[in-house]
Parts: sequence; structure tokens; C-alpha cells
Amino acid sequence: MRCMGMVAVVTLLLAPALAEGQRRRRVPPPEAPVTLSLSTFEDGAMPFRRVLTVHASADVEVALDRRMLWLEVRAPGARRPLVCEHPERPAAAVPLRSLSAGLSWSEWIDLREYCSGRARSALSGGAEVTAHLGRPTRRRGRSVVRWGMPSAEASELPRFTFTVPPVPPTPDPDPSSELRVVVADSDASNGRAVVVRVGVLGRRAGVRAYVRADGIRFSVRGPDGTSRCSMDPGGGAPTPDLFRTLRPAAGFQFTLDAAQYCGDAFRESGVYEVSATVELDQDGAAYGIDGVVGTFTSAPGVIRVRRGASGHVPRPVQAESRR
Repeated sequence: MRCMGMVAVVTLLLAPALAEGQRRRRVPPPEAPVTLSLSTFEDGAMPFRRVLTVHASADVEVALDRRMLWLEVRAPGARRPLVCEHPERPAAAVPLRSLSAGLSWSEWIDLREYCSGRARSALSGGAEVTAHLGRPTRRRGRSVVRWGMPSAEASELPRFTFTVPPVPPTPDPDPSSELRVVVADSDASNGRAVVVRVGVLGRRAGVRAYVRADGIRFSVRGPDGTSRCSMDPGGGAPTPDLFRTLRPAAGFQFTLDAAQYCGDAFRESGVYEVSATVELDQDGAAYGIDGVVGTFTSAPGVIRVRRGASGHVPRPVQAESRR
């Protein structure tokens, strides 16, 4: 009985200490004195372009790198969000940089660089997006912000939620023309592996045309501006068998090496909007063929380059706004 009494006394003495320890463990870590935001770019004229901003309310060291951003995209009625990451997200922690109290750091981003497939479709249809910079973890060396004396740190910034409104599809540049030109969306592992898939379709059955790869030129709008490119034209007159029959669902498909047309225009990682223009100048009259002639342009297709030839390139907002 005496032993049992001693155990009871010890338990009573330890109980307040255990309760205090539990309370301490439940106290959440202090919130980092920074805010994360993604605002619309140029008054919302480009809904997928956003300005990523980190603002400091105290002196901090923070990971100022857009590749550390990741997104949760939730379409209306969806049970679970879809997750998007930057294709070049660093495997290890990135160096922290100083940001003084009251100052901000900004870069522009394109949400389509992070999201592809179903997630990009959800964005186009309108979605709620939650942005994160960093991930919750207790692993040492994984902090994305450090501040204060004594030093405190966190492995993620306070998250930010915003809404992307539904984005209507790009209209057909010339719905009354006899041909329709299409550039397919695609992904490329790097800027040297870009191929552009161009379809030339008839708007009605039985349309015939002499379509050549060297009669195609491109307009490319990428992270570093807009460029126009083409291939040097070849020679020789067409023979009758080169006039192709183009149907609405079964025209002629080209798979073109972008480097032959555009050199190093795709050197940076990021999203490129590519429009194709097809020039047709042979009507086939010499062979009794009623071939289509004229100039036909596509709506832009989206090509994402996952890894740039020149590595990570910052995208300051000021430089982008001048374009």
C-alpha cells in the first residue's frame, strides 16, 4: 500500500509538467512576417499571366525563386484539387536572400508553365487556386524564410488563394476562309527538342491545295518577347499528285522541327504561344485542278518548354511590362 501511495504522489507531481509540455507542443510556430500574392498582369488582359510578389513586414531572409511556387487548382464542384509544380522545381533547398522590412520582390509568371493536362483545362474553365511557396516539413535545411533574433524559420510562406475566371477559347482568325490551320498544344523537355505540329484542314469536303513545309511561317510569343521565323523556300513547280485533298477532320499534318525555322527562339524554359501562317500560291490550273490559294493563319497553340538552355532566368515585372 505504501508503494502504491508513493506512485500516486509521483504521478500527481508529474501531471502538471506533462500537461505543460503538451500545451507547449500544441502552440503553433510563429507566422513568418511576409505575405505572398499573385495579382493580375496588365489589368487582367492575359488571365494566365500573374505577378508573383513577396512582401516583407520585417527584415527576413527568404527564398525568392518562382520555381519554389506550387499550386492547388480546384474546379467548381471538384472533390479534390489538382496539384501543379514548376517543371524545374529544385530538388534541394535554394539559397535565401535578404529582404528588408517594407520592401517587396516581384516576378511575373505564367500559370500554364506550372499546370498542364487536366489542371490546365481546369484553369481555363475557371477555378479557385491556392498558391504555396515552400512545403511544410521539419527537415533541417528546408526553410524558405528566416527572421528575428533569436532566429525563427519556416519551411513555407503563408498561402494565398485567388480565382481564375473562365477563359474563352481563342477565336478562329478567319472562320469564312476555305482552309483552317491548327497548331497543336505540346510539351518539350528542352528548347532543342521542340516540334511544332501544324494541321491544314479543309472547311468542306473536296478542297484541294498544294501545301509545302517551306510555305509555313511562325509567330512565336515567348518569355523574352515575340519573334517571327520561317524556312528558306525551295524551288520547282508542283506536279499534280502534290495537290492534296483536305477535309474538315482529315487534312494534312506537319510535324516540324522548330530549330529549322526559329533557331534558338525556344531557348528559355516557359510557355510559348505559336501561330502558324500558311502561304498557298499554286492553283493547279495548268493541270485542270481548282486549287486553293491565299494566306491562312491559325489561332495560337501553346508549347511549354520544361527546361531552358540557359538555366534559371529571372523575370522581373518591369522588363515584361515594356513589351
